[in-house]
Amino acid sequence: MRSARLHDIIMPRSSHPRLSTQRWLLRIILAVLLTGLPGVIMPGEAFEKFFWLMGYGQPPLVPTIPYLAGNAGFAYMALAVMTWAG
Repeated sequence: MRSARLHDIIMPRSSHPRLSTQRWLLRIILAVLLTGLPGVIMPGEAFEKFFWLMGYGQPPLVPTIPYLAGNAGFAYMALAVMTWAG
C-alpha cells in the first residue's frame, strides 16, 4: 500500500477540483516574481537592462538606482519564497 501524504489525507485531490487551477495560478505568479532575481544578484546591470528593454534608452546614472533596484529585487524574491512555501 502506498503511503499517503498528510496533505492528501486532509484535502484529497478528487474532492477539490479548484486546487489544480490554484496551483497553476500560483506557479504563474511565482514565475513572474522570479524576474526579481537579477535585481538581487546584479542590481545596477539589471536596472540598465530592464530600462533598455522597456525602450527608455540610457538610464540616469544616480547612486541610488542600484540600491533601489536591489531592494525591489529582494522584495520580489521574498514574495516568491513565500508563494512557493505557501
